[in-house]
Amino acid sequence: MRKYNWDIGITPLVRKYFMRIATKRMRGIVSQAKNSGQRPIWITPTLWASMWQHWDTPESQARSSTASQCRNSNRGGLGIAKHVSGQKSYLRVRRKMVFVFICDLLVVNLLAVG
Repeated sequence: MRKYNWDIGITPLVRKYFMRIATKRMRGIVSQAKNSGQRPIWITPTLWASMWQHWDTPESQARSSTASQCRNSNRGGLGIAKHVSGQKSYLRVRRKMVFVFICDLLVVNLLAVG
């Protein structure tokens, strides 16, 4: 088992990045479960039924269809152009990328100092 140590002063930053990674991974796990139609043992039957009620709404299906089309848009015969930023403007994506880059620099500098 791996153990990690860091300066206590950057614990909120470590937690933030951990939650970002865990959230993305959880979305993937739930998506796979939805596509397979089989409930994972750690999702209660009540919650699973509630999730399917949401997924079966016309609004959810329309949003899913739109997102799927955006992710897999065809560029006039040039093949699929993957759009994976979700429902965000390019400006918003750029701002987030700059913010994440700056945060990464801060983490590297904090770890180098410590």
